[in-house]
Amino acid sequence: MMWNILVLAAAVLLLIFLVWKEIRRTNKQRLIWRLLASFTAVASLVCLAIPPFYHGKRSINTDKEILLLTDGFNKDSLRKYQSSSPQKPSIYTTDEGIFKRLKSPRIHFIADLDLWRKTIPANSSLHILGNGLDEDELRSLDKLPVRFDAPELPSGIKNLNWNHYVNAGENLNIQGNFGNQTDNKIKLVLKGLGTGLDSIEIGTKRSIPFSFSTTPKQSGQAVFRLIALSGKDTLENEPVPLTIEPAKTLKVLMLSASPDFESRFLKNWLAENAYAVAARSAISKNKITTAFGNMNKLPLEKITPALLQNFDVLICDASEFGGLSKPETSAVLAQTSRQGLGLIFRADSSNTSFINKNFPVYQSDNMQKQLHLKLNDAKGSRLSIQTDRPAFIRYQPGTQILVQNDAARFIVNSKLYGSGKVILSTLNNTFNWQLAGNKAAYATFWSMLLSKAAKKTGRKESVSSSFFADKNSMATIQLETGNAAAAVKVNGTAIALEQNPAVPFLQEGSFWPDKTGWLPVTNKGNPAGWVYIYENSDWRILKSIRKINLTQKQAQQFNQNQAKNPDQQKIEPIFVPAIWFYLLFLTSCAFLWFETKLL
Repeated sequence: MMWNILVLAAAVLLLIFLVWKEIRRTNKQRLIWRLLASFTAVASLVCLAIPPFYHGKRSINTDKEILLLTDGFNKDSLRKYQSSSPQKPSIYTTDEGIFKRLKSPRIHFIADLDLWRKTIPANSSLHILGNGLDEDELRSLDKLPVRFDAPELPSGIKNLNWNHYVNAGENLNIQGNFGNQTDNKIKLVLKGLGTGLDSIEIGTKRSIPFSFSTTPKQSGQAVFRLIALSGKDTLENEPVPLTIEPAKTLKVLMLSASPDFESRFLKNWLAENAYAVAARSAISKNKITTAFGNMNKLPLEKITPALLQNFDVLICDASEFGGLSKPETSAVLAQTSRQGLGLIFRADSSNTSFINKNFPVYQSDNMQKQLHLKLNDAKGSRLSIQTDRPAFIRYQPGTQILVQNDAARFIVNSKLYGSGKVILSTLNNTFNWQLAGNKAAYATFWSMLLSKAAKKTGRKESVSSSFFADKNSMATIQLETGNAAAAVKVNGTAIALEQNPAVPFLQEGSFWPDKTGWLPVTNKGNPAGWVYIYENSDWRILKSIRKINLTQKQAQQFNQNQAKNPDQQKIEPIFVPAIWFYLLFLTSCAFLWFETKLL
C-alpha cells in the first residue's frame, strides 16, 4: 500500500510539472495532443510500477503431466506409458532406491516433497506409478490433481489391530483382515516364544477377517509374530510387539455367615493362586474364626474403613452383609463408592434391601437343573454345572450381565457404585467343579468375577509411538502424563515435546530412531515405558496396501470433482501484460520528441 501511494504521489507531481511546462510553452499548436501524450506517458509509468489486473475465469484443467515413480512400480508400465504419451513428461521419484537403481538422467530425485510441490507449474497434474504415497506425502501435494494406476493388491494382511498393553493374565487379542490373491491356500499362524499359538487357513482368491486370542505367560516386553505360509514358502513373518504388565496381587477379604464348602474351597483356591486373602466366618453368636493366606494377620472382628483400605475386593454372603452393624455397612459402601473397593455378594435366602433394590432375585421352580452358562469374558467362555433350584436375577437398567444361561436368564449381574463395582452371584455351589476335577471351569468363573470387581488402576505414565515407526524415518512419540514439565529421552536421546492443544495430559514430539527393537523411554530420569522400532522391511505388504488405498482415494476424489465440473474454472486476478504499457510509454515519448524537433 505504501508503494502504491508513493508511486501515485510521484506521478501526480510529474504530471503537474509536464502540464505546467506545456502551458508555459510559447508555441500553442497541438497543445491538446501534447497534454494527452504527457498524460499517457505518466499513466504508462504508473501501470508499469503498479500492474493493473481484472478478475476473470481461468480453466484449471491440467495440460502438463508429471510422472512420479514410487516403490513397487513396474518397468513395463513405465515403458508403456512413455510410448503412449504424446508428450515427454518430467519423471521424478521420492524413493532413493529407485533413483539409484534406474540411473537415468531423465529421472530426478525429490528430497523434500513439500518443497518440490511449490516449484510445479500451475497447470500440472501428477501421474503416479507404483504403490503410491503415504498420508503425510499426499497431504504435501495439497490440491494437485492426481492420476493413479492402482496395481493389484498383493496377498497378505490388509489391516491389523491389537492391544499393545496387556495385564498379566489378560488376553492378547489380534484382529485383522487377510487377502489371498493366489491360487493356493495360505495358512496364517500366530507364534509366541517359538511356539504356534493359533492359526487360520485362507482359501484361494478369498479375503476374510481373522481373530487370534492368547494369554501371554511372560511379563515385560514381548514380540509375537504373524507368519503367512503358502506350502513351504513363507509369505510374511511380521512382528507383533506388546508390553505385558506384571500381575497385581489382589487382596481379597471374605466374610461368611457360617463355614461352608463354597467359602472353604474359594479361600483355598485364592491362596493357591497367589491372591492375598483374609477370611472371617461366624461359627456361633459372637464367635468367629479367621484364616489368612499370603498376607499378615489383621484384626477382623470389626469392619472399619482402616481395615477395608487393605483390600481390593470384598466377597460377602448376603446374610452376613445384612448382619453387619450400621457403621460397618456404611464403611463397606463408602469404601466401594469412594475408593473403588470391589464388592461381590453371594445371594442366599436373606438378601438385604440394598441387594434386592439393585438385583431382584427370583427362585426357579425346577428342583434339579443343569445350567449351561455363558460368561461375559474376552473368550465368551461356556461352562456347565448342576444345581438345586437355581435362582435368577431380574434385569435392571444400568446393570451389566456377567453370566447367563442358554435361556437368557441371568446368574451373575453387576452395577457401578460410585468408583467401585457391586456384583451379585446366585451360584453357590461352584465348589462342585473342584470336586469333579474341573479346575479350569472354577478358575475361569472366579477369575472373571474378581477381574470385573477389582478397581482398574491405570499407569501413571504411558508412552506410545506412531504405528510402524521404523529405522531412520521420522517417528512420533506420545506421552500421557500429569506432569506438564516433562523431560523425555528415548534411548538416552532428549526429545522435545509439545502439549496437545485438545488433550491437556498428552504431550507429543518427533524423533529419528537409528536403532530397531525396544527402546527405553525415561521422563526426568525415571522409566516411563518403551517404544518399538520396526525394521524397514517389516510389514512391507501392509504398508503397500495402505499406500495403494490412500492414493487411490485421493485420485478418485479428483476424478469425481472433474466429472461434476468437466471444464472447471476459477475466478482469479488476471494481470494486463506490461508490454502494452511499455509500448504506450515509448509511443508517447516519441511523439513529444518528434513534435518538438520536427514539427
